Amino acid sequence: MLEVLIVIVIVAILLGVSTASFIPMIDRTNSRETTDSLKANVNFARGEAIIRGGWIAMCGSADGQTCQDTYDNGWVVFQDLDRDNTLTAVDTVLSATRQEHEKLTFDVVESGNNGGPLYFNFKGFPDRELLFTTKLGDSEHSFTLMTSGVIESK
Repeated sequence: MLEVLIVIVIVAILLGVSTASFIPMIDRTNSRETTDSLKANVNFARGEAIIRGGWIAMCGSADGQTCQDTYDNGWVVFQDLDRDNTLTAVDTVLSATRQEHEKLTFDVVESGNNGGPLYFNFKGFPDRELLFTTKLGDSEHSFTLMTSGVIESK
């Protein structure tokens, strides 16, 4: 009986130690997954701009209905039908993605001071270059969206 108790204690200690070592791996996986999802949505927006003749935009969004300055809570791709540089009830939401990892943060660095949604023209070119970086724990992943539309991973 004592032997079984000792085995259970040893197993519990090993599980506790191994669980702590998995946290960085989980953070890396979640950061990479979110970065890949954002890349996929950038490519989706580019493709839709080519198909629909431009005026496709992407911006950070917590609710999938309004734009915000940060991508921390998610993002939305929409067709700006009224061409007013904002997401309104007139516009068509093409994709809304909720970012599920509450401790993950985004850092978006723009070339130029355009601000607002990222627009793609009828050739699929973005209106500015952006550097997207996701951070979760010690894990960081980034990519640059060039003005040519090419995505360069870091």
